[in-house]
Amino acid sequence: MINSIAVVGGVAVLNRAAGSDLYGLSLPGKPLLYVTPLIVALGLLCWPWPVALAWGAAYAFWRVWEHGRWIDLANDPTDPHRDGMDMTWFERAITAVSFGNDYVALFWRHLTIWPGLVLVWSLGGPQWLPWSGPAVALALTISHWAGKRISHNHHPIAELFHGAIIGALIAGAAL
Repeated sequence: MINSIAVVGGVAVLNRAAGSDLYGLSLPGKPLLYVTPLIVALGLLCWPWPVALAWGAAYAFWRVWEHGRWIDLANDPTDPHRDGMDMTWFERAITAVSFGNDYVALFWRHLTIWPGLVLVWSLGGPQWLPWSGPAVALALTISHWAGKRISHNHHPIAELFHGAIIGALIAGAAL
């Protein structure tokens, strides 16, 4: 029980760190480079090392993709002036299948957790894990909505929710 709480809380805090400047630390490179090994370390509280490494890889693969134009939840992912960003190939692909809705776009973006879940399953995770991909993506998407209901500046809240969801998945899959 203590390990599960540590994993859920730890991944929540670490996911927020991965989306920021690591709480003000001035470290070289991307925060994801520092956070991923810590996710693996938390995974070791619940899993043998090969599976903990797979959880780290699953997290990194999910985290590396941008939230792009959809993060503001303004439901216009085709707006070329949004955030002053040029669209990446990933954003173009997601935009093509999102029907102009940011929540749909975020759902597709969060489905990037699925290959990692299959990897964890293949190394000893539970049989239900690969099938949970769409449900996990939906929960991650709903966390954006919940964060926006809590605060106009919802992104940090959503990042904490995302981390808690992934931490709960890591700990819960071990039960």
